[in-house]
Amino acid sequence: MKTISIINQKGGVAKTTTAINLASYYAKKGFRTLAVDLDPQSNMTEALGSKAQYNIYDFFKGRPLEVEHISENLHLIPSNIRFSTIELQIINEFNREYILRNLLEPIRADYDICVIDCPPALNFVTINALVASEFALVPLKPSSFSYDGLGIMLDFVRKVKTSLNSGLTILGIVLTFFDERKVVSKATLDKLERDNLTAGVMKTKIRAAEGIVRAEESRQNIFDYDGGSQVAQDYKSLAEEITDKIGMSVQEEQ
Repeated sequence: MKTISIINQKGGVAKTTTAINLASYYAKKGFRTLAVDLDPQSNMTEALGSKAQYNIYDFFKGRPLEVEHISENLHLIPSNIRFSTIELQIINEFNREYILRNLLEPIRADYDICVIDCPPALNFVTINALVASEFALVPLKPSSFSYDGLGIMLDFVRKVKTSLNSGLTILGIVLTFFDERKVVSKATLDKLERDNLTAGVMKTKIRAAEGIVRAEESRQNIFDYDGGSQVAQDYKSLAEEITDKIGMSVQEEQ
């Protein structure tokens, strides 16, 4: 199982949207896919139509892990608002950084790929996600506020790699809400070049589109809502770029 954490401490950068649509695309392509919602806001859980009785809060508290069947090839570990309190509850736990990795270890052979939606915070929950992952993907919205926290976030991932998970790799930065006609998008590209980060930027850019908002309002992924739209093609391109980078291919589909 290849595990990817979608991480950004800023809200509103399409972190959850990216996690939902990547997981949905991989399932549609035949990969055995596990989606993990670590965000107490539970937007991924709601978007995927979860009806599970138990969630990640219960599992972090010691209940045996249960995964929820969502659709063909797609399973979910849901979240809940109660999970917002978990950091205080695990602060004194032994090996608290490894709780998620230990939960996932027995089921790794059951899946081809796992997509983790991290909380919008650099906390113990996000550390758990990174410790359980091989890859970190960073959505970046073109704006000064979003860009200002990028260096801190990349340093955070590197520190987890150095201290807790030597197998962790920064998969890349994916630009979201991108519009090449707008000054802010061009300015963000200039900043990435100035800071020598362009090599780490994914080739695919996710364009701004009303369709993605309407898809979320209707509790659908973009492929079911409007598979022919530009933003659906963007997420398809991103998903395939990721599989190329992490060494998966259509031959591995089940």
